[in-house]
Amino acid sequence: MSSPPRDEIQASEILAKIKNGMDVEYSHVVIKGDLDLRQLGLPVAQIDLRKNPYTSDIYPDYNPTRGGGWISRNVARFLSKISIEDSIVEGNIDMGYTVFMKPVNFQLTRFNGNVYFTHSIFIEDVNFKGASFREPAIFEGAQFNKNADFASSNFAGSASFAESIFDGNADFHGSNFNKSADFSRIQFNNDAYFGYSGPQESSTYGGSYVYDIWPLGTGISGYSDIGMAFSGFAEFSYSNFKGIADFGERQFNQNAYFRSTTFNELASFNKAIFGNDSYFSSTIFSKGVDFNMSQFKGNTFFEGTEFFEFMDLTKITFSRLDIYWPSGTLLICSDGLTYLNLIRNFRDLEHFELADEIYYQYRHWRQDQTSWLDGNKYIDLLAWLSCGYGVRPLYPIYWGGILILAFGIIYWKFEAVQRSNKQYYRITYAAEYKTAQSLSFNKGCLDLLKRIRERFSTSSSLSFSDAFYFSSMIFFVSHPPTDWRPSDRSGGWKYVIMIEDILGWLLLTLFVVTLTRVMIRP
Repeated sequence: MSSPPRDEIQASEILAKIKNGMDVEYSHVVIKGDLDLRQLGLPVAQIDLRKNPYTSDIYPDYNPTRGGGWISRNVARFLSKISIEDSIVEGNIDMGYTVFMKPVNFQLTRFNGNVYFTHSIFIEDVNFKGASFREPAIFEGAQFNKNADFASSNFAGSASFAESIFDGNADFHGSNFNKSADFSRIQFNNDAYFGYSGPQESSTYGGSYVYDIWPLGTGISGYSDIGMAFSGFAEFSYSNFKGIADFGERQFNQNAYFRSTTFNELASFNKAIFGNDSYFSSTIFSKGVDFNMSQFKGNTFFEGTEFFEFMDLTKITFSRLDIYWPSGTLLICSDGLTYLNLIRNFRDLEHFELADEIYYQYRHWRQDQTSWLDGNKYIDLLAWLSCGYGVRPLYPIYWGGILILAFGIIYWKFEAVQRSNKQYYRITYAAEYKTAQSLSFNKGCLDLLKRIRERFSTSSSLSFSDAFYFSSMIFFVSHPPTDWRPSDRSGGWKYVIMIEDILGWLLLTLFVVTLTRVMIRP
């Protein structure tokens, strides 16, 4: 069923309404001619505007009376409401340096000419949902005080929103960029959606419509038939996202630039495809980043990038990933193959410490996946506790210190080790003993000899320091003093000493093997 024919409206008719302060409301029409507000001579006023702190130029009209965050500019005031829905604009549009005091609605409208809203200010909501731009669309330096909706729009020519400010939600979900898209040095003060799904709320602009409400990254949207690709380069460098930044399921066919970009909330690149090189150098992810199931087909650069809170790398695809994150950042991954690819990648890059950290997390993750009925679960537990799966050489040292102290306390508390006084006094009173033997005819010497022999026949318990020393000697497979022996009160203490000796041998072996693995790299 074909749609009804469109009425033709001359651009001069619309310009006359604007000049006379009348509302502009059209639907399903074809507009012939250019819409150039500069020829109308609209009232011009000098107003103070907030300056984008990320802009690259220095404004000559800087207003020092308002401080560094404000500029003074002459702009035209557009007091009428403008709503042109489901229409075709054949000519160019130039509405730059204009303040739109009322809502602006171009939903489902096709622009066949150039579109300029350079340095314009939109006080109320802006709706370009489903719009089509056949030629360049320039919104450089524009200021959107409330929500800006460009969802499911198509940019056949280049698109530039450089140095703009978005105070409300910036919704570009489901949009298609066929040539270069410049979003550099933008300040996003609320959530920004460039992925498959839009805001999780309903919105109304001009004609009523409601978003499909789905969680971020689900890949479910009412506009799934619209392409979602940056076919040209995508430039987001030096931008600031103060709300959620959603690039889920977005395809970047050419280079993607996010250099020195700040993400203050969650940044989602869930299922995104980077078909060429991607640049995240010096970028800041303050609240975590989601690369779940993303594909990096070209080179990826993360030099100087800062990651906080968490990073989700589950099932990502890459050829080389030169990335580094601090130990306080949580790595989220629930796929064994991804873990192994990451470990191999960082070993190839000689980031051995990071490779060890990922290997440790991988083994712990795999251990959690194993049933308690599987015997391998307990082997993994032993490997974890004893040597950190072979990448924690200090673990055996910690356990060694604990065992030495524990056995030392046992030996001391239960008097498990006795010191033979015979050997002790034989050494201490060696001179007197020989003298007494040579002068045995003397009664005094005989008494001394008798006392020494009585001391030889007794034994005493070890002090705590001696018990700790004895435990250390046993643990390190050394020989304690020859006059220290297991207590005769129970025949089992010699087996306790043997157990410590075996544990010491095992832990020392683990320490050497683990240390060798960590220090000697292939």
